[in-house]
Amino acid sequence: MRCIAKFRKKIFVAGLLLLLAMLVGCQQSEQSSSTPAETSGNNEVNESAGDFPSKEIRMVVNYNVGGVVDLTARALAESIGKNDLLSQPIVVTNVPGSGTVDGLSQVKDANPDGHFLTLHQTAFSTGYHMGILPWNFDQFETIAQVAETPVYAVVREDAPWQTLEDLLNDMRDRPGEVTVGVVALGSITHFAYEMLAEAAGVEGQIIATGAPEQLSGIVGGPIDVVFSSVNQFFNEHNNGTVRILGIGSTERLDIVPDVPTFIESGYDIEATMRLGVFGPQGMSDDVIATLSSAIKQAVESEDFLKFAEESGVQVVYREKEEFEAVLHEDDEIIKRIAENIQQNQQK
Repeated sequence: MRCIAKFRKKIFVAGLLLLLAMLVGCQQSEQSSSTPAETSGNNEVNESAGDFPSKEIRMVVNYNVGGVVDLTARALAESIGKNDLLSQPIVVTNVPGSGTVDGLSQVKDANPDGHFLTLHQTAFSTGYHMGILPWNFDQFETIAQVAETPVYAVVREDAPWQTLEDLLNDMRDRPGEVTVGVVALGSITHFAYEMLAEAAGVEGQIIATGAPEQLSGIVGGPIDVVFSSVNQFFNEHNNGTVRILGIGSTERLDIVPDVPTFIESGYDIEATMRLGVFGPQGMSDDVIATLSSAIKQAVESEDFLKFAEESGVQVVYREKEEFEAVLHEDDEIIKRIAENIQQNQQK
């Protein structure tokens, strides 16, 4: 009897252990087959390209509605949606304020699963080196370049200067007297002027106008010349309201074919605002590749090319590595110019 009791006890224990093993195995199987929960903050989420995107993508624009960055972001989002390049829509959200800090901080602190992005521009470097931004582009995930828009020098139609050299000669004769409008101190328009002023050996009186006020400031205001990237000036130039004396692109633009580049005028300067898509650090290579592919197809689409032609934006697609290389090249120039600006401000 004792032997039978011991035998039954052994069977019971063995059965109990088998049942526990089966329960543990089922639990592990369920965990491995389920989608990982999203995490907050900058913790990496292992979302594969096959799962991405699993919800709508938020694209932050760090400026008000209607500017070139905003219009480009909306054209990009519309093209991706219209051509079914991603399984979920891109929703553009404007978060202006604090010199782009407000919007960029939201992106930097977002979950790096690819669902929270920004379309931003060269202001990363200019803002960082002028002490406006606490981060440069290399503290975000670079995804792809979308476009470029050059900075150009604009005067009133009745201004005495017919060419860029006319303006610069006058500025040499009257140092500090010609008023120069830039969007903001530390903006790419400010840097474009400083680059040209350094190369030409001239000095002007800088006035920060804000983008919406640039046209009124030059047409009826106290500003002699504006350095701008606002596409409205292209139409005003063609209508005869203003005259664009020079442009910071490497080649002339089809929308204003009569305007020479700074390079043609004898100054080896490329002054261009580069627009691209960025995300929080920690995004997976698969998700970046998925986004980059969709962006490439979008900017090459007929509707985006039409937008670019009508707005004076140059379509320039660069994938992650190439875009980062160009940004680093720009950053070296911007850093040097920023040091010169800050030294002059201390005098």
